[in-house]
Amino acid sequence: MIKRRVVVDCGAGGNSLEQLILDRPDFEFFAFEPNPALIPGLERIAKAHPDIAVTIFSQAVWTYDGEVSLYLGHPISSTLVQGKQVPQKFGKQIDYTTPQMVPCIDFSQWLAKELTWEDYIVVKMDIEGAEYAVLEKALAEKTIALIDELVVEWHYKKFTTITEQQHFQVFDRVKRLGNLTAWG
Repeated sequence: MIKRRVVVDCGAGGNSLEQLILDRPDFEFFAFEPNPALIPGLERIAKAHPDIAVTIFSQAVWTYDGEVSLYLGHPISSTLVQGKQVPQKFGKQIDYTTPQMVPCIDFSQWLAKELTWEDYIVVKMDIEGAEYAVLEKALAEKTIALIDELVVEWHYKKFTTITEQQHFQVFDRVKRLGNLTAWG
């Protein structure tokens, strides 16, 4: 029996949270976004849906609890990972010289502490290259098995530091476990 229906939006700063709420109005929402400039927009979305439980975390989804460097560029292309190449259409490139320290959570441990096997869990992950480290940790700790639907925007083609081989090692392991939707 399903106890709760939950959507976890990792990298919620774009327009994804609004669409997820419209698509799944009977779910509870947890939105993670490390870029402080994007939090007011998420708060406006939550206020526009007062009957839906939305919890916003101004934190990066990562592999440990603490702080991590956030490298800023175009507001929706900031990253925790070195080596990102931003298309010229966005104009502003990633600034790797002056990172902003932001709070981060160990996503694998957060899943294990906050959610249960009885919950129906949907995770949308658009975390600009950090998906590889985060998913590898969840695979190693087997907390990935808690997730019923996983939607990931893969970013290896945008990074000089992530090879196609590394991408497919993680992608194939995650894909074998169940309901993975990939975009991007």
